[in-house]
Amino acid sequence: MDAHPDMTASPQDRGRRPYSERKQRALEEADRPTELRDTWTERHRFFYEEDFRYMRFLVPEGKRVLELGSGSGALLAALEPGEGAGIDFSQAAVERARAKYPGLKFIKGDVEALDEVTGLDDDYDVIVMADTIGALDDCLETFRSLHRYCRPDTRVIVSYHTRLWEPLLLLYARLRTGHPWRPSNWLSSQDIANLFELADFDVIKREWRILSPFRLFGLGRFINRFVATLPFIRKLCLRNYVVARPRPREPLGDLSATVVVPCRNERGNVEAAVKRLPKFCSDLEIIFVEGGSSDGTLEEIQRVIAAYPQHDIKALTP
Repeated sequence: MDAHPDMTASPQDRGRRPYSERKQRALEEADRPTELRDTWTERHRFFYEEDFRYMRFLVPEGKRVLELGSGSGALLAALEPGEGAGIDFSQAAVERARAKYPGLKFIKGDVEALDEVTGLDDDYDVIVMADTIGALDDCLETFRSLHRYCRPDTRVIVSYHTRLWEPLLLLYARLRTGHPWRPSNWLSSQDIANLFELADFDVIKREWRILSPFRLFGLGRFINRFVATLPFIRKLCLRNYVVARPRPREPLGDLSATVVVPCRNERGNVEAAVKRLPKFCSDLEIIFVEGGSSDGTLEEIQRVIAAYPQHDIKALTP
């Protein structure tokens, strides 16, 4: 198996600014001992099963998948990709994922600096970001950076906690761990959709799932399958999913434009205006509107018209 590329240097060593408090706390959590993470996952197995089930519905097996913020690699493996790559800024998480899922590729790197990450393919069928958006410092620029890994039919999926659950999650995390929830971007489904729009992606699906994160003696799955999907109630669910695709870029074809230059006593600026004007379309017309100058501006315009026959220059007088 090919060796995985690595980025072991810290942000400071690479000459970039240090991680923010939000990202540093996320990194510390990712670097926690395996036993603590396994205990948390096992305790909340039902939630992860429900989340992974819906993600498998969104991502057919056999696709080429890139996961940003891959953590333990469990989600990427559950999607059963034909080719799978995961990026995470925790060296400990990357090493655990490589050991557990040797058939997948895991790379250490910052998803907010993808241009510094080596070993990625040119494009993917699906790009997944599960909860990672909560630790980002610049969500918009991160979304914009994804275009280089997209084809016109690529799907980008962001899953995150619904904002309505923030107080409950904060309380639950403190009761279970004794520590407050790490600083996060608490973004609504609409916030994420708006960021996609600004980054030149079209949102094609917004969905909400998992009303019950616990098994509840068998009732949890019934609630999630039949109650959580009802109108109005579905927006109360714990998880939201936003699916987007790159915005199609229509060929512009031949464009034309007219630039109107009013001038009076501007003899010395006529030729300079023509030289400085960029050829920003194939059919560019320049019209000088001469306003009764006394310094020979009209004569200069006529001279410039003769001197630059390759330009479409006209002169108008009152």
